[in-house]
Amino acid sequence: MNPVRHRHGGRPDGEVLLDTAPQEQLAGWCRVPAGRLARALPSWTAGPLPAPATDGTRDKKGKTAAKDAPDLSVDTGYPHRMYLSKPVKALLLGVGVYALLVLMFRYGRGGMAWDKSLLVALVAAPVALFWGWVRDHWNDRAREAGARWRRKRQN
Repeated sequence: MNPVRHRHGGRPDGEVLLDTAPQEQLAGWCRVPAGRLARALPSWTAGPLPAPATDGTRDKKGKTAAKDAPDLSVDTGYPHRMYLSKPVKALLLGVGVYALLVLMFRYGRGGMAWDKSLLVALVAAPVALFWGWVRDHWNDRAREAGARWRRKRQN
């Protein structure tokens, strides 16, 4: 097996490339022709990776440099990380909490009407976000106080 390496680290689903023998074995276990698996799985025909030949030189990190090394970075089309600005994150969080509260008030045990649940959620969402911030703030302060206490006890 050859683990697939990507520019941004490993894939979340841990895809591996199988050599010929494991491919045949897997096709036999599944009772599916190898041709059908090749059409269904894009990496099925990628094949084994050739071993890089080293020329004895070392790169900047001290690893042995390989001449004619294959490019192991595969672009999967998935963004590694999505970066959003702080205001956009706050907006998305606020809208998400509002939508969740509207649905909770509408379909909860009390079953409010849509107009009433929309208005109540408009008031309840900022309150819920504020108390979530207060909880996080106090947890951070308690964590810092515990770290200070441990440092003091260790010295």
